[in-house]
Amino acid sequence: MKKVFITVNDGSIARNILRSFVLEKILQHDDIHVGLIAHADKEEFYRTEFGSTRVSVFGVPGRSRSFFERIVSYCIRNGLRTETILMDQRTHMEGRYIAFVVKRVFIYIFGRSRIFHLFVRKLFLFRPVPKSMQELFSQEKPDMLFSTDVQIDLDFDATIAAHKNNIPVVGMVRSWDNPTSRGGLVPYIHTSLLVWSPYIAGKMEHVQHYPRERIRLVGIPHFDWYTKDIIVPREKFFQKFGIDPKKKMILFAGIGDFHAPHEIEVLELIARAFGEHKIENADNCVLVFRPHPAFRFDEDSVKRLKNVVFDSGISSYSGRDRSSWEMEQEQVVYLANSLAHCDVLVTTASTMTVDAVAFDKPVVCVAFDGTSIEPYWRSVRRFYHDYSHYIALSRIKGFAIAYTRESLVAHINEYLNNPNLDAGGRKRIRDEFIWKLDGHSAERIADILLKTL
Repeated sequence: MKKVFITVNDGSIARNILRSFVLEKILQHDDIHVGLIAHADKEEFYRTEFGSTRVSVFGVPGRSRSFFERIVSYCIRNGLRTETILMDQRTHMEGRYIAFVVKRVFIYIFGRSRIFHLFVRKLFLFRPVPKSMQELFSQEKPDMLFSTDVQIDLDFDATIAAHKNNIPVVGMVRSWDNPTSRGGLVPYIHTSLLVWSPYIAGKMEHVQHYPRERIRLVGIPHFDWYTKDIIVPREKFFQKFGIDPKKKMILFAGIGDFHAPHEIEVLELIARAFGEHKIENADNCVLVFRPHPAFRFDEDSVKRLKNVVFDSGISSYSGRDRSSWEMEQEQVVYLANSLAHCDVLVTTASTMTVDAVAFDKPVVCVAFDGTSIEPYWRSVRRFYHDYSHYIALSRIKGFAIAYTRESLVAHINEYLNNPNLDAGGRKRIRDEFIWKLDGHSAERIADILLKTL
């Protein structure tokens, strides 16, 4: 019996890996036992859902980092120069001007240095193994580790434990924005590194200086759901809201107050455009607001708005905080139906743009702050011009960007009247950012893991 350890840092990993057929594909092999490494507060939750005679769940306690670990972490976070990291430093500068200057000098000297990246990766190997993780690896003696998020502390601890026990580690970049994000440098060279798409592969090779021969394209595992026979008739889906299925649906996918503090103002502007009949044929359209599962928003304000249907059944929570969100199988299927039956998606620099494009749906991205005025470094406008992943996505011109209320309404109307508008750009997004939408991403991941054993 071979034993595979899989890290599960949060609900997005549970959705991406455990509920996306990857775990199922691995367990089709009778000689494999899986151990899930999660945070202690998630142990019982995951054991209830996934635990079995062939799946064990291990909760590891939180801990404080040593001085050495903080030094290495600083180098990881500030040793990579990308548009995203530079803008994030500026956004969070207020009141920390000396720290900002130090980070700026540091990143401009070392952020694109292949030699410095090699040095940090060598330094990372001296990171101490936490006692709880060392005991886990010593007692269970896994044959392989699958690190599902190569830029997070839980995975760092497990990776170092595996490395010091001569256990092969297969890594995975969690999402399309991660190679250029605040997570910084990926500090370990894995046996294989799994990535969704050509875009991520290129950023890992040229920005992160990660060896190209170790990178494997696999597709987006949780998008395998989008290829299954799970789409219900429009009449049945709209029945949940009591909506006439003949109406067109504008789906507003929120990203929460942390990233877009004025998005409810934008939602209100669209709702008002309905009332003023500036949305063409408004009587035959419906506006649905879908909040982000992980971030707070003003729910009461949404519910008070006229012409807005509030969609609350998007996720569940293992704890009281929104960070404990989980998207279980029923909710993943529900998301797929929401996208399949919407006519236009409105969002603010969200990954939902890519989800909608998987269904060839028109997308309007919001690039203004409702009725408020924010400095550029805090405005949502910055996402499209100073965040590396959205710069690359925007250049393809597969969706519209609205910089004013008037252009937002105009773009919505254009897409409602002509859903094929920008279809060529959406295809290029699928090719570059999704890669293969064939239902076999989980299978490709499982095959690589099993060949590594």
